Amino acid sequence: MKLTRLIILALVCACSGKSEQSNDLTLNDTIQTASGLQYYYLKKGDGREVEKGAKLDTKLSLMVDDSVVWTSYSDEDSLFSFIIGVDGVIKGFEEMAYIMREGDNVVAILPDSLAYGDEGAGDVIPPNATLVYDRYELVSVSEPKKMLSDTLYPIFENGTAEDMIEGYRNMVNSGLSEQYHMSSKRSLYQLITASERYKELEQIAIAFEEMATSKGEKQGDWYNQLVAILQQGDTARAISRVKEVINMDPEEEYWKTMLEGLENPSK
Repeated sequence: MKLTRLIILALVCACSGKSEQSNDLTLNDTIQTASGLQYYYLKKGDGREVEKGAKLDTKLSLMVDDSVVWTSYSDEDSLFSFIIGVDGVIKGFEEMAYIMREGDNVVAILPDSLAYGDEGAGDVIPPNATLVYDRYELVSVSEPKKMLSDTLYPIFENGTAEDMIEGYRNMVNSGLSEQYHMSSKRSLYQLITASERYKELEQIAIAFEEMATSKGEKQGDWYNQLVAILQQGDTARAISRVKEVINMDPEEEYWKTMLEGLENPSK
């Protein structure tokens, strides 16, 4: 899956609250909620219901003006994962998730009031656009867990990067890790970035990369290393780091696009 603009497509401000799901609904019956969200089922699952703090793995196909602007179905192993109620996603996307359960596959129609409104999202989503997920598949739902940021950020805020890294390492090496979403560090990185302690952000992202167990985790760690380097004003080192990442992950087009933008900023 390309990392290009998916984060735009599903990561912005969130809503909360769970809508009721009727057990009497049949496939292809269109339902409309009080917010204006419309959806119908392509397939009904019988897995775990969605609760705040659960990690959701989804497969998606997104259309705007009758054209597919992004899909995860082009890559068999591609998933969009997020922690519901924690990771910010657009209102309609989260509302739909709370209605679903593991195994469901729906068509969901989001009016602009539940999407990106009159601002749109870059050159992908125009202003006032209705979003149509012609496939919104809930592949898996975890049990609710704690977030790393709840425990680790206070350590960082009141101490050093080394203190926080050691706290994370202790979680990895102990039974405590079962209580946390260990692979989701997004909210933790957001808090560290907001603190503007960029040298320490880079130090943390490097340490986390060394302990990462999946490509998805490493992608996030690489991205935050790059953010930290650029915020320190070192474009030459950022270019060098992106080239290293491309050597490690030559099939990911996102980094090639990033490299081109860094080397040719006027384009």
